[in-house]
Parts: sequence; structure tokens; C-alpha cells
Amino acid sequence: MWDGSKSEGFVLRIKCQVALQGAYIGCSIAVNGTCLTVTTFDAEAFEVNCAPETLRRTDLGDLSKGDLVNLERRGRGFAE
Repeated sequence: MWDGSKSEGFVLRIKCQVALQGAYIGCSIAVNGTCLTVTTFDAEAFEVNCAPETLRRTDLGDLSKGDLVNLERRGRGFAE
């Protein structure tokens, strides 16, 4: 958390192809309409941190392994 305390969030790993084109640490990828910051990625997937408040206000906490999600990229090299 911002104050150094721990919270009950989790790391979400999403396999994809198109959304990874031009990805970099710190870029934003919207997952089901929720803009999240990429913390790490490789050739087939990216990871984002989901804070407790994000999980309370979105459907991301209801996802299960293998669920399909909508992805949208914005920023460098993508439509603004």
C-alpha cells in the first residue's frame, strides 16, 4: 500500500498477444474496463497488481483461471 502496509490484493496474470505489442513496464492496459499498470511481462503474458479497492469496485475479483477478459491498450503507439 502507499503507506508501506500489506493488503489483501493479488497479482493477475493475463495471457494475450495483441495487447503485448509495444508493452513496457508501467504501461496501462484496461482489463474489463479497469485501467491497470503492467508490472512485468514476457512474450505471452503480462501481470498487474489488483489492490483491494480495485477488487471491491470491479468484477476482477470474480475472475477464475481461464476466464476471457476484454483488453484495451492506450498510450505510446496506440489510439488516444
